Amino acid sequence: MDYDPYRNRETKNLGYCGAFMNMVKCLFGTGILASPLAFRNVGWLMGFLASAAVVAIMTISVHILIRGMVEVSRRRQVPYMSFQKAMCEGLMEGPEWLHRNRVIAEYFVLFFMLGFYFGVGSVYVVFIADSVNKLLEHYWSIELDSRLIMCLEIIPLTMIFMIRRLKALVPFSALANVLLFSALIAIMGYIIVDGDMPALEEREAINDLAEMPLFVGTILFGCSSLGVFLAIESDMIKPKQFISKFGVLNAGMLINYLTMGLFAFLGYWKFGDALEGSITLNIPDDIILSQVITITYILAVFITYPLQCYVIVDILWINGAAAKYPSEQHLWRETVLRCFIVMTTVLVAICIPKFDLILSLVGCVTVTILSISFPAVLDICLRFTSDFGPYKIYLWRDLFLLIFGVACCISGMIGAILEIMGSGGD
Repeated sequence: MDYDPYRNRETKNLGYCGAFMNMVKCLFGTGILASPLAFRNVGWLMGFLASAAVVAIMTISVHILIRGMVEVSRRRQVPYMSFQKAMCEGLMEGPEWLHRNRVIAEYFVLFFMLGFYFGVGSVYVVFIADSVNKLLEHYWSIELDSRLIMCLEIIPLTMIFMIRRLKALVPFSALANVLLFSALIAIMGYIIVDGDMPALEEREAINDLAEMPLFVGTILFGCSSLGVFLAIESDMIKPKQFISKFGVLNAGMLINYLTMGLFAFLGYWKFGDALEGSITLNIPDDIILSQVITITYILAVFITYPLQCYVIVDILWINGAAAKYPSEQHLWRETVLRCFIVMTTVLVAICIPKFDLILSLVGCVTVTILSISFPAVLDICLRFTSDFGPYKIYLWRDLFLLIFGVACCISGMIGAILEIMGSGGD
């Protein structure tokens, strides 16, 4: 009888509804705030169509990845295998020339995961700086260079990031989710209730398609959190429900697409070419709701920062370098590492101080490779000695995903560089 990894996993406590709610709440981050600008760049009709394609590709890729991880676990007869370990072992099932490079694959996955979470931290730094600047300008008519505010963020971010126990961050996570959800509803309510909408004909249905790589990056950043997806699947009582036909992944991604699409469409319809990197900057300062939303998002993003960057500590220290040093050195070495992480995210933010640009760049460079290209490589290796289906349909599918991910990564980097050069670094 074949080994079944699902039957041999430890008993978990996350049911279908709980898993679905965790999936949907991924939407309430900073990524959705840049989606109206993404729709403006490519046009509202193209935005709907292209985002549907991107979300579909993302969903298919996650299906492929999780099935691949389960298959590797079955062949190695272990209950569960992490993403990087699954990639490492998966290459052993592929062409012989990949066997000697299997360890490199593990480091590649870790490299892009670190890049993603460092990028998310930098996105948060830029967002807080822009939002604080808006408040300073409104209340005290002071407009500072956002880079200066980013430097001032180092102290409070370092202080909250010194909370070491993940369990201690759980209440902060719950509070952040409530704040983010409330602020998102408030923005939607303002757009709908205000009612001062121009004729839709004044908005472009199809705009500049040269912006498509950065558009893809924005949508991927807003609808994808691979680490969260894998954590939800591994913690479910019935993990098969995550990737079933009407499972958590399909339902969650559908809700995310519909919500983000509606939010982006309404935001573009309301503000048009005047859209800022984050739609929160477009809400008029003379209404109290604008200040409430801005302050709410600042607080929510600030207390979410240590949760996102904790993954970096987990990779580099807890499951990395900690074992190499005696326990009496752990405290100060981990403290130095946490300070380094904060300094790095701030430095990257200073180098790319545009919210929409850095957000798109993180999506293009890291999410495309992690969530689309790597799953395709894993599937090719696992099917290498068996079957690629009729007319090798699975091979063509995987090659498409591999090329799509790499092409988005390269074109996104080029587009970001050109955008930075065109704006003179401002």
